[in-house]
Amino acid sequence: VGRCNRLSVHHHLASIGADTRITTGPWRISQQWSRAFFTHLSQADAILYRGRRDPSSLSLAIHERAGPKITVTPLGGLSEPHQAELLAAIIRRYHVVIVQCR
Repeated sequence: VGRCNRLSVHHHLASIGADTRITTGPWRISQQWSRAFFTHLSQADAILYRGRRDPSSLSLAIHERAGPKITVTPLGGLSEPHQAELLAAIIRRYHVVIVQCR
């Protein structure tokens, strides 16, 4: 994301009266926080937060209003030869097992 107004909620959650449940708790709670950030005067275009399934990684939720400010570059599918290293890294990191279908 280039010049989007990003809101980082992956640290210092206590300063806004929250904790990690803001992203790991029930979806309803996460959606309420997202809506509050969206309507806040800061007009955040995106929210940077710790991943629900992998707290060691950061995730980025991009609001629709950011559309004119970003450029999307297709990188192709993970099964394409030029993605072999990335796919291997994902398999190692998440202990993925690929099963052949018949």
